[in-house]
Amino acid sequence: MRKSAFLFLLILFFIGCTFGGNPIGLLNQISSRLLSFNDPELRTCVFDPNYSIVHFPMYHEPNTRNYSNEVYELVTKSQFQLLHTIIDYHRSLRGGLAIFDERVTTDSYDSNYIQSLENGFANSDTYTKLSGEVFYFSERYKTAKILFGQGFPSHYEYLNEPQKQFLFDTGASLTLYFLQEIPKIYKVISQEKFDLVRSNLLGISSNYIDNPQNQYWIFTFRDMELRREVNEFYRQNSFYRGLIFIAYGAKHDFSDDFVGFPFQSGHDFCLRWDRSSPAILP
Repeated sequence: MRKSAFLFLLILFFIGCTFGGNPIGLLNQISSRLLSFNDPELRTCVFDPNYSIVHFPMYHEPNTRNYSNEVYELVTKSQFQLLHTIIDYHRSLRGGLAIFDERVTTDSYDSNYIQSLENGFANSDTYTKLSGEVFYFSERYKTAKILFGQGFPSHYEYLNEPQKQFLFDTGASLTLYFLQEIPKIYKVISQEKFDLVRSNLLGISSNYIDNPQNQYWIFTFRDMELRREVNEFYRQNSFYRGLIFIAYGAKHDFSDDFVGFPFQSGHDFCLRWDRSSPAILP
């Protein structure tokens, strides 16, 4: 196996020399991609191309600021893998990529909203008058440009601490949106329905998810709303032939919600996970 790999790289070296390229640079790029691909935890999550709706089972920021370093590391690793998975699919899919992210409750995250953030950031008079969500996202937009303006590290260990913290707090989808790597993110539930969920939850504690009422609102109701949003997307885009990419918590199982659809979950081959882990959040 090692001999074959060596011969393969040697051939590429001579190809680079023959065509006047930089063979050392070429080998470094290939080596980097091979190392990234062979890492069982951090490589891009590759779905079967025969499916048009996929679920990336992510770890996301917990509902409390009292979390362990284990949770922090697992969330940032998951968001790092999600980031690179979205990038790879967005750049390679000709039919399109529609991203539905668990954090998003409005369809205003499109090119027009990014333009408003740019205008607010560029105009100091306007910027000081921004309030609420727009001000917060203007700050996120500005910070994303600073932290990732030179691109994204190819390996998790190359992330610095501010980059990790930003991915933990903001998530991969919104980070890519702020950097205009993706043009739009679709909501998984309306803000009105999301507020309804929050008003019906019986306390946020370490075992709040075990309460039957909470389980209904966290899983049954929210999963039903996601299905509704996907159906509405197809209704408005009847000729869409691209990929529906759902970035949602790993405790959710949408196999029953998309019966009859060409649906695939990444639970078995994305970032390795354990349902009992404290980092697996609904």
